[in-house]
Amino acid sequence: MYNYIFGPVVSRRLGLSLGIDLVPMKTCSFDCVYCECGATTELTIERKEYVPTDDVCREIGQFMQNTSQKVDYITFSGSGEPTLHTGIERVIGYIKQNFPKQKIALLTNATLFNDKKVRDGVLDCDLIVPSLDAISPSVFERILGPHPSVTSGTVLEGIISLRKEYTGKLVIELFIVPGENDTVEELTLLRSAIEEISPDALQINYLDRPGTSPLVKKPDEKQLQAVYDFFEGLPVQLVSRPDYLVQTEDGAQLLRQKIVSTVSRRPSTIDDLMVIVGISADKLTELLAGYEQQGLITREKGERGTFYCAVK
Repeated sequence: MYNYIFGPVVSRRLGLSLGIDLVPMKTCSFDCVYCECGATTELTIERKEYVPTDDVCREIGQFMQNTSQKVDYITFSGSGEPTLHTGIERVIGYIKQNFPKQKIALLTNATLFNDKKVRDGVLDCDLIVPSLDAISPSVFERILGPHPSVTSGTVLEGIISLRKEYTGKLVIELFIVPGENDTVEELTLLRSAIEEISPDALQINYLDRPGTSPLVKKPDEKQLQAVYDFFEGLPVQLVSRPDYLVQTEDGAQLLRQKIVSTVSRRPSTIDDLMVIVGISADKLTELLAGYEQQGLITREKGERGTFYCAVK
């Protein structure tokens, strides 16, 4: 049973990804309306060792040494902002020293990149994906619910500073919230900011699982196309769902742990979980029913079907 790593999960952006969770559930500098992990309970910018760094490294080592499954990325993500954890540089160093061929990704809200110490600590990542969802203060605050000390200006300045120092691949994620950051006015501000950053790619993302607010909807194809067209001339991509299966040989206990840890962070449909654990829909339906009876998981309706979530 792992406490700080989860998956591997199939990511729409990263392929097969082993997740690392460096902060307690919903400890973050944002309270985003679209967050699939739910509302932030600890809104903070305080950096400290939120979890035992040595234990995180030990779990990564155990997984990497005991699995035949090749992961595309070890990814800092999970249930809060990973750069809040002061030990992130040490974890990156551990991976690079012990598994030098393994790629590392950081998914981040970029709120702490105006601190050079934070930037220096993540420079050895192979891929950094900062979020940039709004520039105007009103839209920024409505979508992201930031800590009072965080502004769109400080986030943008931090990303620009990182871009000057970082030699790996930098991909900006723009999460579309229809009616908020898909207006011509906001997209114009975003395009100007992205041109200044000059990332390797701009990924247009959108709601694929239940978010914090039921008012946040998935944009339709016409809305997505309009946003995509607005960034014509830039290296823009639309995030799509993977459709390949992952074969695993996990025993019943590890399989249960993998499924429950996955849905505790990412509400998932049966189709999603089939991709992650590589078993049939019939068998998965049987397992999920059993976990539900045991009080481990619950379910809720979403636009894409029934999503399974961990019991809170």
